[in-house]
Amino acid sequence: MYNVFILIKKGAEMKINYNYSQTTNYLTEEILGKFLKEFLPETEIIHDKKVPNSNINNRPDFRLDDIKLILEFNGKFHYTNPNTILSDFKKRSTYESMGYTVRTIPYWIQLHEVVIYDLFCNNIKSLDSSKIKNYNLYPLGFIDKNCPLPATFCDLGINETLREYKYWNNIIDCYHKYFDLTLIEKIFEKDSFLKVANLSIMKYFKDFYNNNGQGFEMSFDPNCYPGLKAEMKYLNNL
Repeated sequence: MYNVFILIKKGAEMKINYNYSQTTNYLTEEILGKFLKEFLPETEIIHDKKVPNSNINNRPDFRLDDIKLILEFNGKFHYTNPNTILSDFKKRSTYESMGYTVRTIPYWIQLHEVVIYDLFCNNIKSLDSSKIKNYNLYPLGFIDKNCPLPATFCDLGINETLREYKYWNNIIDCYHKYFDLTLIEKIFEKDSFLKVANLSIMKYFKDFYNNNGQGFEMSFDPNCYPGLKAEMKYLNNL
């Protein structure tokens, strides 16, 4: 039985379920869709359909017309393929001009309670943050062994990463630990910065490396990572 909060908005009744199930899986578009159906059990969730009167063929991942909200799950091609990124710019501009709020969820972000609240708080003004819980219990950051790494991002993808970093860093407490430090773990795992990261964390990693991790809750011996040591001679000159 649903534990619901009833909201009257724009003449429509919306029911919000705070007793949604939880999963330990890594966030995907499919999992996001399951969450939306559980969280908003009586709201029409329009998946992968063209927006009427938009005059574009692209289809948003999820559209909630009741609250004029579009949610896009951004997988790796939204950071590696310039054509995809340029298409994203066009979609966002078009949908926003039609009165929609467009929110993107990068694949390294998970549906933790602070993320769920942020996604909906501006569209559902009476949302009770104290009742929200994590939906997927998977950690934030570049954790999964098959997770695409920022070294593969194109220039536009790096710019998008920096934009999203700035946004989520204001929302998620200690966001840099999930973003920067999970990448640093991958860097040491592969003994290479260039196979893992890009300019989006260059300054941070230089400070980390040149101080042997001191002050960053980690420490290491550079002689144990010959590949990384050779790369840093080059990177420190950039």
